[in-house]
Amino acid sequence: MDTAKRKQKNNNMEPQNNRLLTRIAEAIEHYGVFIFQQELDDPNSILALLRQAGVSILVDIKKLSHSIYVVLPNEKPCHTTCRYDKCSTVEENKQEECIRECLAECIKELKTKLVEVLRTHARRF
Repeated sequence: MDTAKRKQKNNNMEPQNNRLLTRIAEAIEHYGVFIFQQELDDPNSILALLRQAGVSILVDIKKLSHSIYVVLPNEKPCHTTCRYDKCSTVEENKQEECIRECLAECIKELKTKLVEVLRTHARRF
């Protein structure tokens, strides 16, 4: 495909990508996840769009059933940071509480950052 045709194809996809990124951002902001059906939204296209937005490392995409998928924030870095960095020196009897509080704050910040990046990228389309 030559450059002009590729550019035209990308221009045709821009409003659709904008709406999809906005839908994902709103779902994560309000519900903590974005659930979609394969027949309506192609998982590979969603993953490519999330990569393009620079957030693929911040999310996990999991298959719930044969055609239902969920995009959710990747909480693994929060677990690692809280358990091994922030709460590792806390007294043993207070460690679980420290981890619980740290996780709540870290996940909240992760979702906020994810929504912000998705909305910023959606405005570029």
